[in-house]
Amino acid sequence: MRKMWSASWGTGWVMGPSRSVSNDRSAKVASLLFRSSIIEVALRRISSKLIPRRYLVLGLIMYPFCLVVLLPVLPYQIKVCDLGQHKEMDRICDWCDITAWKDFPCHVALPSYSSIAAHRWLMSLQCLEANPDISGLGVRIAFYAQTLALVLLTGRSLEEALSSVWTLLGTSFGLAVSALVTAAQAQLPLYQAIIVTDLVWLANFAIFMALAAYNRHPRGSRVVQYCAIAQTYVSMGCVLYIWSQADQLDGDGGPDEDKTIFVVMFASVNATGHGRTIALTITSLLLAAYSVVAGLFLWKRVPPLVAQSLQARRAKPKPSPKRPDPLSLSLPLTSSVSAAPSSAASNASTFPPPSRHRPRAVSTTTAPPSLPFDPHLLILTVLFLPPYLVTLICTELQIVRNDICPASNNSWGFGQVLALSVTIVPFVITCQAFWRYGIKQRKRDRDRERHNHGPIPRVVVDQVPSF
Repeated sequence: MRKMWSASWGTGWVMGPSRSVSNDRSAKVASLLFRSSIIEVALRRISSKLIPRRYLVLGLIMYPFCLVVLLPVLPYQIKVCDLGQHKEMDRICDWCDITAWKDFPCHVALPSYSSIAAHRWLMSLQCLEANPDISGLGVRIAFYAQTLALVLLTGRSLEEALSSVWTLLGTSFGLAVSALVTAAQAQLPLYQAIIVTDLVWLANFAIFMALAAYNRHPRGSRVVQYCAIAQTYVSMGCVLYIWSQADQLDGDGGPDEDKTIFVVMFASVNATGHGRTIALTITSLLLAAYSVVAGLFLWKRVPPLVAQSLQARRAKPKPSPKRPDPLSLSLPLTSSVSAAPSSAASNASTFPPPSRHRPRAVSTTTAPPSLPFDPHLLILTVLFLPPYLVTLICTELQIVRNDICPASNNSWGFGQVLALSVTIVPFVITCQAFWRYGIKQRKRDRDRERHNHGPIPRVVVDQVPSF
């Protein structure tokens, strides 16, 4: 039986450029594969009468299909001397326990029915290298989770959303600055620049939506709004600079030049051609629209402060009030004292005596009943989810449609672990807010108390002394 298997392996498995390989070598390889296969184990168990013969027939039928499944993995062990490159993966050799692949001559090629796997393997020699600290799974999950948690938390609690805004500001600013420094050193591939663009767009949009809702806070922090404006300009400026250097980032005339794909609204375009124009146009339009909104925001707050300071400078000093004449202070007060009882009596006869506790008129408006679903949360969710889903899907399609080296984007380094650890706090705060408030509309009285205004006063009493 071994001779029969050796003959079949020698005729159908090993092929070279001259379509002839020595029978001794093919027989040796076939015998090694035979000894390491499950057929030998099955035959041994048959001899001890542990398995019936029908399982042996089933194993013989399934054995070729198992080989076909393993063929896309095994070609990575072959040495290609014609390309001048040697690619060996010892981890797969150790897993398969096949040492015969290393003894193959350099002109050994792949079997005919694994040509697709061979094409993929040859193309992997020119794949795009990825930086997991920029486009890794941990970084992407961190941005997806932080942006969604920030918008949802803003719809529930404006006070607790402040810490999440600062967290996302720091994460987005760090990613943009690190990408800018790497691009200035000519070490940032265009593929990584596209991932940075998508994540920066998503983070800036989430911060804009959150601060638009946070602006309703009666005692909100203005510092975070000014820092958000500065961070948006810095990050969008980094994106514009990176895309302006797209030709230099895509390669230096090598075989991987003009291979990068930019996914825009689920469509694939060349990153250095139409993709570059689209990215620069979208970024410029977003920056122009944001400049209008930021200008209106600053115009409402900065000019009053400037006007007050100018008025204070231009105002003339008022004359000091005249001091009373010391002679008038020495006049007798007998007349005024004697007239006081008579005037008090006349007033008592004309008007009724005031009561000791006299309440003032207070508006009796009550808060409207709570709705089953908060309208602010609904509006934020409806406005944020469509761009969020489009950006997320396009980013993931970006990774799928580009020819990325398999092992370059799967390693978990310091950047991914740090990004995920920073996401824990916003996620926990958002879960606590929804656990505490749910999705119902919060009452206005409770909001005022939590905004440090105290409870709404119902009755205000004036202390009027009685005569």
